[in-house]
Amino acid sequence: MPTPIGHSLTGLLVFGALTRPEAWRPVPLAVAAAAGVAADLDFLPGLLFGEPSRFHQGATHSLAAALAFGVLTGAVVRPAVLGPPGRRMALFALLYASHLLLDLFAVDTSAPVGIPLLWPLSEAALHAPVSLFADVHHGTSWAAFVNRHNLGTLGQEVLLFGPATATVFWWRW
Repeated sequence: MPTPIGHSLTGLLVFGALTRPEAWRPVPLAVAAAAGVAADLDFLPGLLFGEPSRFHQGATHSLAAALAFGVLTGAVVRPAVLGPPGRRMALFALLYASHLLLDLFAVDTSAPVGIPLLWPLSEAALHAPVSLFADVHHGTSWAAFVNRHNLGTLGQEVLLFGPATATVFWWRW
């Protein structure tokens, strides 16, 4: 699965593509970056049990969670430049869903392979037949997370999503 940096950059890319430059203010930009990572907040309860991946790739990795995130965030984050409530809610749901799209197309070595995209209608784990993004190694120690493999994954994402995100913002400006 991609790193938080890759997910954040993708959230910003989607935000830049779907909003006008007057919306590119610090709070909406920060929320857009956070929305790209939000599905991985399911790591936090696992940390309490000493197993970061214990709850990972569960219900938070579904379209239902994206919709719930969009409704809640769109109701709380209310800059007028982002449009009426329905538009804001759809925008934040799409930003969250960008995370799901990346995870669908990423190397997944943990069981079950894939994400429950259609939860609660189905608990089946879905995964694309082609992996376009590298995975991130996890563990209970700092060294298990900060390693050569993960740094390589991070580098690939920055090289792919950094220029793409910058180009979208430049083009739309």
